This record gives sequence, structure tokens and C-alpha cells, in this order.
Amino acid sequence: MRIARWSIIGVLASLLGGCASTQTPTSEAQHALAPTGKLRVAILSAPLYAIKDPATGEFKGQAVDLGKELARRVGVPFEPVPYANAAAILSAAESAEWYVALMGINA
Repeated sequence: MRIARWSIIGVLASLLGGCASTQTPTSEAQHALAPTGKLRVAILSAPLYAIKDPATGEFKGQAVDLGKELARRVGVPFEPVPYANAAAILSAAESAEWYVALMGINA
């Protein structure tokens, strides 16, 4: 389980690292990823991906870190949209509740 977790982190870090550039995103890219002006990211509310901090009420974890970094690179605010399971994320895909989904796969 620990190996799978680090494998997911490695793959996601490689993907983000490969996308790194000094270019400023175009307004078309910003609008495509964040049509409302915020990057609404679907996150799986589970200990491996994101958990809600009881003291602050904010989500923290790998999915949140990746979503915040993507939002920073796109140049828009980050807004997490938590779901209890992957099925709920997928069923919300057509309703535009979120624009990007960050889910991992584990055994």
C-alpha cells in the first residue's frame, strides 16, 4: 500500500514537472480550465488523498496540494470540491460541479 501511494505521488509529480514552464497561461487556457474564474477540483475525501482539518475546516493532502499547484500555474484561485467516493465524482462529471478531478487508484 505504501509503495502504491508513493508510485501515485511519483507519477503525478512527473506529470506536473513535465508541464512546468515559464509561460503565462493564455486567457483561453484559463477559461477552459476555470470557466467561473476558480479552478474547481474534485477530490476524493479519503486519508490517502485529502482530509478535512478539524481545526481549520480546510482540506489538506496530496490531491489538495496538486490542485493548488495547478491553480497557481493557471493563475486562478483553487476551490476543492470533495466527494466521498470515486463513483460520486464520476456521476458529477456532467453537471459541471468540478472542472478537474484528482483521484488515485489503489489496490
